[in-house]
Amino acid sequence: KASRQSPGAAAERGGPVVVAVASPMTGAMGREAVLDQLIAELDATCQDLISAKLAGQSESELGEIHARYRAHSGEVCRVVDELERESGTLRLSTQEEKGLAEKLAAKVDAIANAKAVTDKWSAKLSELIAEREAIVEKV
Repeated sequence: KASRQSPGAAAERGGPVVVAVASPMTGAMGREAVLDQLIAELDATCQDLISAKLAGQSESELGEIHARYRAHSGEVCRVVDELERESGTLRLSTQEEKGLAEKLAAKVDAIANAKAVTDKWSAKLSELIAEREAIVEKV
């Protein structure tokens, strides 16, 4: 008899997530993996913004990176909204389902914290760009 591994365990090992039966739980697990990828992309984009600003890249290059950041941020918010809606409808009939719901709630909290930090950086970068533009106009 083949042992069945949970999709979450496969994702944690970096392996493919294979879902045999569609259910609210497997849907949430699939979106959780997508969310992990989106958060990694959002973090990388934020780092790109910081590096580009420090390297003195052009405003158009910064604008492109900032647009990418906003797109990733919007996608993270969309997936978080889906997960929050779904976690509210999950039946917590087993310990595994309860554990997943708690994990998702912790992830939503972590994303909210990460988003607050990246929004702060984004606002600071916007301030720096505005300051630079003001200085360039004076010169």
